[in-house]
Amino acid sequence: MKKLADKLKYSYITALGVALSFITVATLYYFSLDHSTEKQSIDYALANDQKAVFEPVLPGNSLSLPQDFSFHNEFKQEGWHYFANLVGGDGEIYSLQWDYNRVARNESQKTGWNSAQVFLSNVIITSKDKVWKQQRIARGGIGQAGFRSRPFRLWIDNWSWRSLSLSPLPGILDVETDEFSLKLNSSSFNPFILNGESGYQAHHDLIPIATYGFNAPFVRTSGQLILDGKVVDVSGQASLSKEWGSDLVAVEGQQNVTINLHLSDGRNLHLTQSRIPNYPVYNYGLLVGRNGSMVRLSDDDIIMSAVEYVKMDNGKEVPLKWKLSIKKLNLEFSVSPLRKDLWHSFYNPYWQGPVSAIGTQVGHGMLKLTGF
Repeated sequence: MKKLADKLKYSYITALGVALSFITVATLYYFSLDHSTEKQSIDYALANDQKAVFEPVLPGNSLSLPQDFSFHNEFKQEGWHYFANLVGGDGEIYSLQWDYNRVARNESQKTGWNSAQVFLSNVIITSKDKVWKQQRIARGGIGQAGFRSRPFRLWIDNWSWRSLSLSPLPGILDVETDEFSLKLNSSSFNPFILNGESGYQAHHDLIPIATYGFNAPFVRTSGQLILDGKVVDVSGQASLSKEWGSDLVAVEGQQNVTINLHLSDGRNLHLTQSRIPNYPVYNYGLLVGRNGSMVRLSDDDIIMSAVEYVKMDNGKEVPLKWKLSIKKLNLEFSVSPLRKDLWHSFYNPYWQGPVSAIGTQVGHGMLKLTGF
């Protein structure tokens, strides 16, 4: 018996030693890696494969829900975007941004490690004094990120948007990081609204750039933020949208400006300005009433002018104050950021943050600047 016990003890010590050796070698190998290769891998995944043949975005294709809540892997890119203006139980004003994006290198529908899909998600919380933010990047095909329709669930690592139905609304955004976490319940009393013409939105009248998409402009949200170990109950207004296509940024140097305002009379105003080198600036938008009424706005309807550029710490100058005029609706606004230092240096850097509007009405919402 003693010999058997000695053999078992020796086998255990040997196995433990081998395991520890393996862990040590693996750890040393990991920390010896040049992690710049991670960015190179992402660059490769997000770059256009010259042989790829993605589906074009064409007018006349009507969207259908809940089917179009799903991924559209035959298109290069698609993304969900959520922005909320929140009031905390501590009297603070907060804003929350969540983006979830899928990007494909080619049209392959392979699964597992051969998947052509890459996923990126950002979460940003701002107060008047501080910003909490984090980005997650994952490859597709291995369960690290994905979508399930029954019931609705969109996830990357331990971040998720989930519901008990086929629709994302009502639903729960659940995010946990080492620095902050949040859980928000969101619902809408209006159905999703299709962008542009039956979901087809042209981004310029002289260049064939377009996306499919829809949005929910009137979202009520409430829940909790945990910031620096402090639990804050919050509630407020939000919007949720999704778009997809194959040429979201078709021209080098393209810049996009998005302003989304909840107005004091209960309506929602969403404006976009597309800036493409050597082409005229192009504007489009939508005004939605609480009763679901819609006024689609063309370039001829909108005057959208930057009146102040602000220099960021990285030297970039971005337009943060705007004048808006929609004469046919007798609307005029001056739009200003609640804070200016909201340049987000993620893999795809951009500026986004809460804004206030004064003019024919007052309003609050968000400004987003991409390509700057």
